[in-house]
Amino acid sequence: MVYRILQLGHSEEACNYKFLPYREDKVAKRSLYNVVYTGVVEHTGGMLDILEHLFAKFNISRPADFKGHSLSVSDVIELDGKCYYCDRISFVELKNW
Repeated sequence: MVYRILQLGHSEEACNYKFLPYREDKVAKRSLYNVVYTGVVEHTGGMLDILEHLFAKFNISRPADFKGHSLSVSDVIELDGKCYYCDRISFVELKNW
């Protein structure tokens, strides 16, 4: 399964949303995000298990070619055509984002 890691860019507007916990009315526009990595998930399990696996991977054993910051609050993982906002404790699916 292909995944993409999206992180907020460096514009002034994007910086206003960096590292904010999820609030439905406070999610940055998709256009403020940059795709910083694309890969293939080789982990099996449910969606939450896969998301947690990717979170650990990009915080503990990041790929050498990954140039973004450690996965954190406000980052987004796109997986299987759906986008998931990294919140303080877990992930929130972003519908119609």
